[in-house]
Amino acid sequence: MTALLVPATAEDEHDRTWIIRRAWPDKEGGVTVEAVHPAERHARAGRMVGGAVELGPLGADRRLPALAEAARSGTVLVHRLGRRAVVREHDGGAYRKIVRAGRAAELAASSAPEGWPAAFTLAAVLEADEQSVRFAALPGRTLRTIGAAEGDEWIAAWRALAEAWADVPGAPASIGAEHGPEREAAVLLAWARMAAPLGPHAPALLRRAERLAERLQDGTAQPLRPAHRDLHDGQVLWHPRHGLGLLDLDTAASAEPALDLGNLLAHLDWRVRQGGLRALRAARIRSMLQRTAAAVDVDPERLRLAERVAALRIACVHRFRPPSRAAAERLLLDELAR
Repeated sequence: MTALLVPATAEDEHDRTWIIRRAWPDKEGGVTVEAVHPAERHARAGRMVGGAVELGPLGADRRLPALAEAARSGTVLVHRLGRRAVVREHDGGAYRKIVRAGRAAELAASSAPEGWPAAFTLAAVLEADEQSVRFAALPGRTLRTIGAAEGDEWIAAWRALAEAWADVPGAPASIGAEHGPEREAAVLLAWARMAAPLGPHAPALLRRAERLAERLQDGTAQPLRPAHRDLHDGQVLWHPRHGLGLLDLDTAASAEPALDLGNLLAHLDWRVRQGGLRALRAARIRSMLQRTAAAVDVDPERLRLAERVAALRIACVHRFRPPSRAAAERLLLDELAR
């Protein structure tokens, strides 16, 4: 049976229409959303109830008590109901990540792994308490923004990333968590099972995910190395003078070296599908990343597999999100045809 799809909009208590930007399945079997409104500076969280969305309070969350105070002195950029929020301070000099009570210490400790290559500037922790971590802002723009803009800055930005990433697999970074093929397979299967009821081709989607999961686990895995684990063009900043910056390293783990590069390659294709990156640019960037993979001895077969796993996961994630659902369905059909 097909599950209810997240609607494109939601009405608030003043009968204003909010645009639903993102959505996530939760552990209770429901869906939480993030919405924006042109007249409000804050993103707003909500939850699917039946076939409609109920928006939560603006700039507040009962499970994230620190959000209300942070929102008064900044702009809520990200709000995932009951889980986390990101607030940019009004002067733009710092960002505060708000999490559930007791989780901030781990977030602060994992955000700058010791031994990460010096070519990447990491956001400095300015202060932390039980519910939040305040980070210094990094200079530059994301590679996603640069890739969509006019001009040739994207060439220098992506070349810098491709060259610098060659140092990551061999870095003496102090990362304790392991994310091997079994865990990557489990992530893919979980997303496939959650996304399958949202549209047609559910049996084919599940079969494809199972085949890829088997290949991940049955193939010859390469030794685990330091990895970001959620690397895409929205996580990397570039500034002509200050170089590269890297966001959200709290996801870092030891993983196959193909994982990050495969995720980058899959996101290149995804940006082209979204209209945010020209195909010719994507092709040139792909060549840069493939040279990096060869330089660090990534098994070409594991790289191709990592890209396919990432592409199917992207299709599943965006099946939940109204703005990108149509592109996700086209991506899914292409992946099922492989």
